[in-house]
Amino acid sequence: HELADNLPYVLRLLSIHKDECFINELVVMIMIPALEKMLSEFDAAKTQIREKVLNKKQKVIIMEGIKDGNIYKNAISSLIMVFKKDFENVVYEKQVEIIPAYAKAFLHSDCEDGCSVSTPTPEQVKQRAMEQMGIHS
Repeated sequence: HELADNLPYVLRLLSIHKDECFINELVVMIMIPALEKMLSEFDAAKTQIREKVLNKKQKVIIMEGIKDGNIYKNAISSLIMVFKKDFENVVYEKQVEIIPAYAKAFLHSDCEDGCSVSTPTPEQVKQRAMEQMGIHS
């Protein structure tokens, strides 16, 4: 949820930052995958479930029957299209893999004699990521 809250600031940063390599990496490796994840939250099934829960809890109708879909969905979709067009020639070897929060502890655990999951510290996650990329400190 942090990107959604800070999206205006990140977009402003893109317009004023002078380091083109930073901007390219930020958009291609972080912004586009994050926006695509945000857009996936607007698929019909998830929206119906969310509306049903809200209607039960609050007894209100929220944006029912909107002709062209949810305005946030359209804005995010447009932003993704602009980024993909503007940065279509920027390619990185490693692609970002979005890991759901519930799976992080499992994926970063060390399973040897069974699998009791312990959540790694941020330093351990950073160290493992650097090792996987072949960077030794």
